[in-house]
Amino acid sequence: MTNYDTGSWTPSGPSFDTTQFGDVELVGTLMSFKDAREQFWSSIGIGGSIIAAPLIYNNTIYVGACDKNFYAITMDGKEKWRFPVQDVISFWAIAHDGVIYFTSFDRNIYAITEDGNEVWRFQTNDQLHGPPVYHDGRIYLCSRDNNLYVLHARTGEFLWKYQTNGPTYVPTIGNGRIYFGSYDNNLYCLNMDGQLLWKIPFPDRVITWPAPLVNGVIITGCWNNTIYGLDAETGTQKWTFKTLDVPFPRVAWNNRLYSGSRDCNCYCIDVNTGQLIWKFPAQGFTGLIPSVANGRAFFPSMDQNVYCLEANTGRLLWKFQTDGPVIGVRAHEDKVYFGSFDCHLYCVDATGRVVWKFRTNSANPSEIKPPGNKPDQFEQTLTVTDDAPEDSVDRYRESFAAEGGGSSVYKSSSQYIKKHRYGGGSQ
Repeated sequence: MTNYDTGSWTPSGPSFDTTQFGDVELVGTLMSFKDAREQFWSSIGIGGSIIAAPLIYNNTIYVGACDKNFYAITMDGKEKWRFPVQDVISFWAIAHDGVIYFTSFDRNIYAITEDGNEVWRFQTNDQLHGPPVYHDGRIYLCSRDNNLYVLHARTGEFLWKYQTNGPTYVPTIGNGRIYFGSYDNNLYCLNMDGQLLWKIPFPDRVITWPAPLVNGVIITGCWNNTIYGLDAETGTQKWTFKTLDVPFPRVAWNNRLYSGSRDCNCYCIDVNTGQLIWKFPAQGFTGLIPSVANGRAFFPSMDQNVYCLEANTGRLLWKFQTDGPVIGVRAHEDKVYFGSFDCHLYCVDATGRVVWKFRTNSANPSEIKPPGNKPDQFEQTLTVTDDAPEDSVDRYRESFAAEGGGSSVYKSSSQYIKKHRYGGGSQ
């Protein structure tokens, strides 16, 4: 049994959405509470958990962890070196021309060599809200200080920024344009010099993580439980697809969109029409950072599993279970790599069997801090358990859907626990 310290709670109950955790029990009785409308990954505390999907570059695995270290790992799971920073590393790294770029909750982006030597760093005025994006010699950053930043990739020199009225999401760059969403409920389209071409208002926050750009269609999620397909030239709406809770459209492959959602489903949607091709029910928040390769779709889930699905049909091929929620996965050649809240990075083969696992510097899972700056009221703990009724998740999911998704009031109780037998892949 593993305890996850959630820190302090507000008088009305937890200030973050515990329904994202498909396999956790609140110790004590919790009242109904309003969705805090914050992403939990921005509130993850220090610990050994790995949230980011790993980067595989030049025969080395690079991954940041919540223990404030950025790791370089050999392809057989041995540590080469680590680069320390001042806070949690929650997002995936990128690489170009022998330089690795990653962000940290310490508000910095770091550029380091493949040997782990710092090239430069740049600090924004608040927490960086996603991974960096590289395009044509420039680095693009989203920040909770409401700005999109653009830097010179080689030197880290500040070039320009664009300010919105809310924290910004990860940009997509294509066709000579920059697309990104904001907490201010707008989708922005800029030219490469940072001049606004258009912005489209949405009913709620616009999710670009980054947004897939396929066949002239820019695909975004929205906190109103909808996926939108827009004409990338004009921003005109082409289609919509409704989910039961907040979706996270992330990957396009073979004219299909693969999206996870807080409604616990994995979705496959036609990118041209927005029509559902298939969906697969998991037992927790799914697919924040999925991966598609070799005809297979890999979805991580807060139910502590990675699901391997046939990309064309959604048929389950196998699933692999860890001892903690899984946020991101990376398929590479004939293997799959992913971290877990259980403080390990896993390498799994094409059949779902573990090849090796690597433990971070800390064996203590990261705490989940409540968002906001309200006074502390009392402490509460999330506990992963393995002795609850198997059908409890079905009741959880039915209740979750009936409440109407991300803008609803959720109920949390110790009955909503899934029985687990941890460790190893299963068919």
